[in-house]
Amino acid sequence: MKFDRWALRVALAAAVAAALPGAFAQGTAPSPQPIDGGTLTIAVSQEPTSLVSFLDTKTDNRNISAKITEGLLRYDAQFRAQPLLATSWQVSADGLKYTFKLRPGVKWHDGRDFSAEDVRYSILTQKKQGPRGRITLANVERVDAPIR
Repeated sequence: MKFDRWALRVALAAAVAAALPGAFAQGTAPSPQPIDGGTLTIAVSQEPTSLVSFLDTKTDNRNISAKITEGLLRYDAQFRAQPLLATSWQVSADGLKYTFKLRPGVKWHDGRDFSAEDVRYSILTQKKQGPRGRITLANVERVDAPIR
């Protein structure tokens, strides 16, 4: 499930208000507009074994990984594909070839540009090592990463 920032702030404010009666004195209710900044602390039951969720199916790993990694697409409440790291995509008439256009200007934590080769590596690694990837990607014959 994906939460947007505003929904998360409202949920956290409600949790604090319920846990600390009187925490919001009259006239100090949460702002109707999101406010950037602050700190969110999430309790984790144990140290995650990986921050790359597709290599491990543990819920603890997935919940943390989803906050620090992104996929090519995301899905709305009706499970319709929406752009994320891919700005657009095409599917061949036979449904066997997918072509994604990647969002420009995306950087890794070290400043390196995100590229089609990164997508290729991720898909092939998931196919080889990922618990779900071996089944989900079993029919993937190849992944091309054209240099642009």
